[in-house]
Amino acid sequence: MGASGEVRFSGAEEFALRKAILIYADSKSQPAYATVHDVQVDENGKSTVLAGVAATVQSVAEIARLLIRQVKIGDFLPENILSVGIDSLVWWVPPARKRVFFNSEKLGGECSAEIPHPGLIFRVSGESAWSVFAVKGKDRPTPGTPLFLAPYFNVWADGKICIGNVITPSGSAADTISAWEKAFFGSYFTHPNVHAPEKLVNHTGGAYGFWKKMLDGKYKRFPERVLVDMECTLSDLLNDRL
Repeated sequence: MGASGEVRFSGAEEFALRKAILIYADSKSQPAYATVHDVQVDENGKSTVLAGVAATVQSVAEIARLLIRQVKIGDFLPENILSVGIDSLVWWVPPARKRVFFNSEKLGGECSAEIPHPGLIFRVSGESAWSVFAVKGKDRPTPGTPLFLAPYFNVWADGKICIGNVITPSGSAADTISAWEKAFFGSYFTHPNVHAPEKLVNHTGGAYGFWKKMLDGKYKRFPERVLVDMECTLSDLLNDRL
């Protein structure tokens, strides 16, 4: 999903290629080195990239600042937004009752129920990175709020959501939040993605035992005691340490 910003020009400016940045990567396509080059334009309009110099933190930061000045992220952010980046969005969903859908032989095949959910934090970034985490309580999370493993099927141990054949929204703007939540809660949960299903939640019978009771209406409020501590905080998520 791309950034939700847009670049605006007045229509009167004239633009010409002035500089180029070359990025060198290793065999795994991980960027390792960058150089900044001046560009020479001859009388025929042909551009030539000249010898460059190693990019420094200062030079890259200056280029980023110049480009960001042209980007409009948005005008209003509702209270549930926790962080907005050029191509990322983090938001909070307070505890609530929502319908879920399952398609799991161990739970009786296709089934659905409206159940209580814990507070959740979603993050979308880049083209396909989508993750979810659970939090305790009803208050808006702060940077020090502990994160817990979201107790759902189709979620990996690091919080990443297995998209499978789910049709996800395009974009990471604030106005796409409802679409992302609909994609998550409106899809079928099929199986635990953690390597050990019994570690998805702290509950007798593990993930299947827990969700059987949830679907049967055993819990009127979400039992936060079953959540598995990820031993990290919202600050770790906001600073890309997850």
